Amino acid sequence: MREIFDSEQQRVPIKAWLTEIDAATLEQTYNLARLPFAVHHVALMPDAHLGYGMPIGGVLAADGVVVPNAVGVDIGCFTGDTRVPLASGIDQPLGELADRGDVIAVYSVTRRGAVTVAPAIARRTREGASLVCITLDNGERIRCTPDHRFMLLDGSYRDAERLPAGTILMPFRPERDRDRSPLSAPPCSSHSPSVDLVMAPTRAERDQSRRPALAAAGDGQARNACRRGGTLGPPAPAMFRAATSAHTVRPCRYEAVHRDDRTVVSVEELDEREDVYCLSVPMYGNFALSAGVFVHNCGMHARRTNIEAARLTASTGRRRTLLRTVLDQIQRDVPAGNGPVGNHRTAPAWEEPLADMAVATLIDRAPAGLRKAWDDGRFQIGTLGGGNHFIEIQADDQGFVWLMLHSGSRALGKRVCDHFNVIARDLDERLGSPVPRSVQLAHLPAESAEGREYLAWMRLCMSYALENRRRMLDAAVEAVFDAARGVAPDASYLITEAVDTHHNYADLEHHFGMDVLVHRKGAVRARAGEMVIIPGSMETGSYIARGLGNAQSFETASHGAGRRLSRTAAKKQRSAEDVLTDLRAKGIEIAKRAQANVAEEAGHAYKDIEQVMEDSRDLVEPVYRLRPLGVVKG
Repeated sequence: MREIFDSEQQRVPIKAWLTEIDAATLEQTYNLARLPFAVHHVALMPDAHLGYGMPIGGVLAADGVVVPNAVGVDIGCFTGDTRVPLASGIDQPLGELADRGDVIAVYSVTRRGAVTVAPAIARRTREGASLVCITLDNGERIRCTPDHRFMLLDGSYRDAERLPAGTILMPFRPERDRDRSPLSAPPCSSHSPSVDLVMAPTRAERDQSRRPALAAAGDGQARNACRRGGTLGPPAPAMFRAATSAHTVRPCRYEAVHRDDRTVVSVEELDEREDVYCLSVPMYGNFALSAGVFVHNCGMHARRTNIEAARLTASTGRRRTLLRTVLDQIQRDVPAGNGPVGNHRTAPAWEEPLADMAVATLIDRAPAGLRKAWDDGRFQIGTLGGGNHFIEIQADDQGFVWLMLHSGSRALGKRVCDHFNVIARDLDERLGSPVPRSVQLAHLPAESAEGREYLAWMRLCMSYALENRRRMLDAAVEAVFDAARGVAPDASYLITEAVDTHHNYADLEHHFGMDVLVHRKGAVRARAGEMVIIPGSMETGSYIARGLGNAQSFETASHGAGRRLSRTAAKKQRSAEDVLTDLRAKGIEIAKRAQANVAEEAGHAYKDIEQVMEDSRDLVEPVYRLRPLGVVKG
């Protein structure tokens, strides 16, 4: 890291982790360092390059204002004394589980509402976090960050700080059988535990009957009803069938029952700060707390499987590989590309946001431009987009298959940003802001009506982005597992690790003795022990790394290799045919409908990922190096 400070040009220093800085990127960084609200210093990550207003790979800590060009929301967490029920029959605090670092078996809800046992791992995710305390009607008190998401009765989620009194949460109450025997072993071990699956009733079922419904999986068929007379639910999804196919299913051994609704009594802001923890639950993205509710885990857009890469790359005859079959299936299931070709013909259902009255009101009262952006966005949920967005199938050094995805809130996020950037620019002019309009860093006071409305829309965009990625990753995992089952139907297929990395967002954090809004544009949070994704290119490879919590970078790391050539320059330097020939020579398969512009995203267009990782040595610790096997592009 080197420090740049010229007292005649800057208010605060620049701390840079990259070997070379081009003149245009440096000038944008100087603009950040001159801002009247910049705090302590500006950080520049190893992948930094020219962006719109703010360099991609830049980090700005701002005092009380938000810049609409780079905003999102954070993933919340719980204090270390929060207890989690394990499938072994005991409850343990999150802090102790994180210290052990073992893979554990917890209770989760599948996308179809079945309660199941799933592998998970606990980690400390934040130091000195601000907290709220949620009191439930059963007397339980849960301390967590204000942004942690709790599961509502319909399966949607809501932030802790936005849970009004009377909100009904998805309830969880484990009961042991008469002999008080716990499960014999977690499903990630070599043993065969008993697994109970109790369906979360739909609204219609709740109106019809208060009885839970049981779906006992294993081969995907509901085999037995609970002895209390539960109704049968639908078959479990293919991903779940694969994960449980090797395990014995014995209903009513240890029940996770949806009954005795859990209701929020109050949400109280606390004065104290504490380190906080969370679980990563790769299969289902949520877990139960001993307090009797389900909560969201730290999300994901990279997944490791227990499938060996050699199985996908082996020939299946007719000069095809299993990998080619997978890529073709993903291409059929996930629309890709910009413009109408990359949209769904009919809008998929996504009713969860509108279940939140505050969100429904936000959309209802939106000006015409934002309302149209929302309506148009319904056709893009679960779509990849174009440019640098990708779904990639990779292999780690141990030979196991990973799936990695880069996409976000599609056109909705950009249109929301553009709308509020205009508002911020006009407000800056009316208030006589000293920030020149030409530097494209219009800002809004975070506590102003405009700032609060913008942050509300950005929360909605982040929820959209999470749902968008989830749908695509589910489709990609289904394609991989289905293909693998085609040649080895009796094997058990699992998601064994998951990592989530957000970039382009601002979050309220505590740094250098102040509460500041940290803007990470094309950069990722990398607190001590936090797992991050650092993609390279479709030709070179990527990294999964562990954050070192470097205070000088505002606990931040690169979000990728970073562009070194514009799209036009990249196409001039190499032809599409050259790139496709090189991909074939390296054994990398590509699924891309329009291949004429493939050079825009080839390896030569990006910085050397190995140099980026070398420059990041005091920011992150490499855990996995991933080599590309196949990629789906728009």
